[in-house]
Amino acid sequence: MHFTSYYTLESCSNRIPGQVCFVGLGYSIGLRKRQDSTAYHGLEPATWGSEGPPHDTMAQHDEHPDIRAFLGWARRNSQYAVLDPNTEERCAFMPLKTVQEYFKQDDGARLNELLVAVFPNRDPPVDSDDIFDNYAQIFCILIETGKGRFIENFSSWNVGDRLLPFDPDDPPPAHFPIDTGDPKFYENFCSKQWKFCAPEFRTPMTNIQFHPQRILPIVSKEKIAGGGNGMLYKIRLHSSYNKLCPPSTVRTHYQKLNFPTVLWS
Repeated sequence: MHFTSYYTLESCSNRIPGQVCFVGLGYSIGLRKRQDSTAYHGLEPATWGSEGPPHDTMAQHDEHPDIRAFLGWARRNSQYAVLDPNTEERCAFMPLKTVQEYFKQDDGARLNELLVAVFPNRDPPVDSDDIFDNYAQIFCILIETGKGRFIENFSSWNVGDRLLPFDPDDPPPAHFPIDTGDPKFYENFCSKQWKFCAPEFRTPMTNIQFHPQRILPIVSKEKIAGGGNGMLYKIRLHSSYNKLCPPSTVRTHYQKLNFPTVLWS
């Protein structure tokens, strides 16, 4: 049975800045959006191991039909999250389930063809099933940043989707690859990763911190009431990320940092 869950979004003036709080069904869930930081620690050398740097040093062939097909598909199939209840501003994000459905098309041919396009001069050095299960988000981020060939390094060092998102305010994680021709590789990777790293909302969620750039999968809002100290909205979470309770009398609140005090669901 398919459920479409709706929750309430409310603004008020007496919440702690950056705090996210869910209340309902006998539990209280608190989240906090971490304070933003403009500090960037730069790249630190990563360990390649005895095999040395990647064999494929050529730039990604974005004009390849299979790479162009994927990039075009990703643009057309992105979802758009509400960023601020006080404006109509939205930001694109891509659900993992949607990516996996694309990769599974034609019995996995889409993913295999994309790997061949990324490694045109040799057999792909990675297993497509492993990419599907453990590196789908990282592979998408690399393709969109023109660095698809580095999926070999992520997979050989077991730096998988489970570690996402990386914190752009921290040094790169161990074994993050280095591209000597692009000193901003890590910075650009982190900038692109948010599109593929929307968080699931599931219980229990207590004192969880989200980076200010994290895209929350809130796909619609509807103003219910307003006046006094705030506004009341009804919002909907994207179904792929809604692991809360089935539709009921659950009431959720969210307060977003750096905006007028706002409670979201």
